[in-house]
Amino acid sequence: MMKMLRFIAFTMIFTVFGKMLFAQKELPKKLCISSDEYRLYQLINSLRTVNKMPAIDLSASLSHVAHLHVSDLSQNHPDTSICNLHSWSVNGKWIACCYQNYVLKQDCMWDKPKELTPYKYRGYELAYASADEIIHPDSLMMLWLEIPEVQNMLLNRGAYEKKKWLAAGVGIKDGYTVVWFGQVKDKLKTPKVCSGKKAVAKIEKKVEQPKKTDKKTVVINKKTGRFYLIFGSYDRQKEAEKYIKRYFKAGFTNAKIVTSSKKVRISLSDHPDLDSAKAAKAKLSKEYKDAWIIKY
Repeated sequence: MMKMLRFIAFTMIFTVFGKMLFAQKELPKKLCISSDEYRLYQLINSLRTVNKMPAIDLSASLSHVAHLHVSDLSQNHPDTSICNLHSWSVNGKWIACCYQNYVLKQDCMWDKPKELTPYKYRGYELAYASADEIIHPDSLMMLWLEIPEVQNMLLNRGAYEKKKWLAAGVGIKDGYTVVWFGQVKDKLKTPKVCSGKKAVAKIEKKVEQPKKTDKKTVVINKKTGRFYLIFGSYDRQKEAEKYIKRYFKAGFTNAKIVTSSKKVRISLSDHPDLDSAKAAKAKLSKEYKDAWIIKY
């Protein structure tokens, strides 16, 4: 009788544990990504396109892992003492992980996609923390472009040269940003943008190719009535064409050359009204704080 009771108790515990483990691998039914998360995903692919690299598919599984991690970083702060941003706290349905250079067993972080989702492969994480709770994707990308190690990861160079990113997920919350990369495509359906109106159709749209610096596509020499966010004034158009390539690489894929009278300027972006232009200017990083708005 005692053996039977122990067997029943063991079976119940195993069943409960099994259900918990299975539940961890199930993604939320209404999984979606924010507009800022999608914008950062777009910027990463735009950077890769400029550098003649293939675009990366947006992954539901890796996005879910990214969302869990930024929430854990925001609420539980496992990145303390010797544990860095890749660490996971003990306050969640996952295996806790103190990730640092002196720990040889680093699979605790790499295996999080396998542990938490149906994605059966390891992932590689890019993590960033800001003192500001609000992170603007465009500003963050411009910052990342100044860090060689980050560029290597985004463009599969250096330590990542032999890897091939086929899936990616993004999480942004309370000053924390993480991007997960995988070398195998995710079999799950591509997540939607949380706004509702922008759904899968937008996600599946091909990444816009950066425009070449020729008169037909980027040179504005007639009044349009639009508001241009200007950063840079030059004496010659050839000089402007040289510098505009930098802004393409920085993620300003809609940059244009605006010519009027004897002035040649570079526009980072253009907008239908002044309020939209002011909003775009407010999102620029400190490096571009001197940009000004003109109507032309």
